[in-house]
Amino acid sequence: MRNWTSFCNKLRENLNSIWNLIESSSGQIYRYDNFIDLLDKKIRNQDILEETINILLDYGILDAWIDISCPICGEHLGKFRYRNEIMNKTLECIHGHVFRIDDNFFIEYEDYIEYLVKIDSSEGKKVLGEFLKDQRKCLISKKRLLVFFNKVIDVLEKTRDNMKKGRIFEDFFELYLRTLKNTSYQRGILTYQGRGDYDFLVDLSKNDEIIAKYRREYYVELKNKKSIDKNDILSFINKVKESRCESGIIVVSTKLAGTHKAELRGYNKRNELTLIYIEGKDILKYLKDQKYRKPEDLLNHAFRFNI
Repeated sequence: MRNWTSFCNKLRENLNSIWNLIESSSGQIYRYDNFIDLLDKKIRNQDILEETINILLDYGILDAWIDISCPICGEHLGKFRYRNEIMNKTLECIHGHVFRIDDNFFIEYEDYIEYLVKIDSSEGKKVLGEFLKDQRKCLISKKRLLVFFNKVIDVLEKTRDNMKKGRIFEDFFELYLRTLKNTSYQRGILTYQGRGDYDFLVDLSKNDEIIAKYRREYYVELKNKKSIDKNDILSFINKVKESRCESGIIVVSTKLAGTHKAELRGYNKRNELTLIYIEGKDILKYLKDQKYRKPEDLLNHAFRFNI
């Protein structure tokens, strides 16, 4: 596994070097290339520079868009978040000049296309500030986490080695845990009855970004399996019963059957245990949806909707 501690320490050091620029430039609009040049003067490592940009975009600190003007009359054709949203479509200016947007348009009329960014005073600055104060041990871009999660699925599809499948998923989830605020955890410790081990014991009690009534300790079970069966669910429930926290989260890279979800919810309704589930689709939604602005959003979504 990559040395994420060293990577995050380098990232923290470089983010500190550009903090004054971020603080002093709120609301200012830059050409994308000019902004990158400003960062490049302070961040020489290209891997760290790319990660810095992705993090600024993830947390809404940096707002980026494409601005297009009419190549004939110069009138504004529109402002667009992504290139893909207008590809193979037509745009018309107020004077009736019509253009089909494809790769050739971007090549032929590059002088009428601007790539712009604006530094925004978003809530994401708070997350970044917490990382700089070491309240978050790591801050990893969603793009990098998505690449990691895709490897988890790739291993699931291509190998029969169950230990390898489990280990890479645990490595992925551990990296995610390190992005949480004021959160401690233990990995791979024996159960109190000595039968098997806990994948993780996670203490969220000091994380004020977690919904208040769910700030406690959890036993976390991870399953990187194509099909989750009843025995997997029963094993998870029994481990939670044996744990001192009586609260558990099962995280699966694929999906749970409706009957399994109902069984877990039954314990919550009877107030016997607190049992939370997170499926692969929840992880992907967190990683791809810009509405999720801080790492805790994945867990908070599960607390709100999966009980």
